[in-house]
Amino acid sequence: MVAGLTPDETPDAVAAQLGDALAPALHTLIMAVRRQAGALGVPAAAVAGFGGFERQYEQIEKVAGHYGNYWEVLLYGHLLNDRSTMYDLTSRLELTATS
Repeated sequence: MVAGLTPDETPDAVAAQLGDALAPALHTLIMAVRRQAGALGVPAAAVAGFGGFERQYEQIEKVAGHYGNYWEVLLYGHLLNDRSTMYDLTSRLELTATS
């Protein structure tokens, strides 16, 4: 903090105290804020590219169903399109229990 300035100072008081040093200080501050704002946008853009936060939460819930040996949830989406074909196969195949 610059000597003689408090956080409650007015912009005019800060400008008077800093004088010629104000422009480089503001330039450095603006560059830092722009760099930080750009860095924060990268993760948000990546999540948006995958369908947004809601879609990611749905995917997390699907995978969380795997814990506790509940893996059927993960297969359901893959098997849904082939479900009728599997029923047709079971009616034509002779299935025998292994135990």
